[in-house]
Amino acid sequence: KHTFFNHAKPVNGMASNTLRIITMKTLHTLFLASFFIATQSHARTTISVNTTNDENGENTAHCSFREDIKAVNDQQAFGGCKAGERFGTNIIALEDSTYTLINGEITISHDLTISGYNTNNKELKDTVTLIKPKRMPPSTTISGGLKRIFNTANDKPTLTLQNLIIKDGKADLGGGILVGGTLTLQNTIFTNNTATTAGGAVYLVGRDSTMSAVDSTFTKNT
Repeated sequence: KHTFFNHAKPVNGMASNTLRIITMKTLHTLFLASFFIATQSHARTTISVNTTNDENGENTAHCSFREDIKAVNDQQAFGGCKAGERFGTNIIALEDSTYTLINGEITISHDLTISGYNTNNKELKDTVTLIKPKRMPPSTTISGGLKRIFNTANDKPTLTLQNLIIKDGKADLGGGILVGGTLTLQNTIFTNNTATTAGGAVYLVGRDSTMSAVDSTFTKNT
């Protein structure tokens, strides 16, 4: 005798229930995977700098601006700085101080926001928007020490600068920044940057490079 099983007809609803359970488990797994990917893609971490010295790994008690960017680039702790996030955008928070780079330009290879001290006056209304807070010029300063300050040409990351003064950078192209990816400026001043060939403040290189600026000023760049 041969026994045949017709899989198209559930016995007492068992096949249907089994299929439903498998489907629900699959959907649950897909949901968790999608949630993880979405969460990671929007993840961000803020790393605070606690010294104005241009240190480069020699003092684990401090997290310098240069060390902070390396920790973001490599997603590994460096100097006194914690590791940057692999996914999403990292934020470097600077104090109301001047950071002078004495060890040359800084290469940025990972999406990054560099945020200076927020000088907005919360008690006053803005003269343009007519609402609080009143926007004020930035005070946090990054000085290149007559060397180019930032370079994003190789890996083309997205770089956002906000509430900063970028000054005293010097190079053949892009004394302040040599841009290969996307550059966004918010309340940022470029001043006294020099290029011997072109782009005293900013030079865009390659077809993927773009720049947008809001509430930002370029002055005395040559």
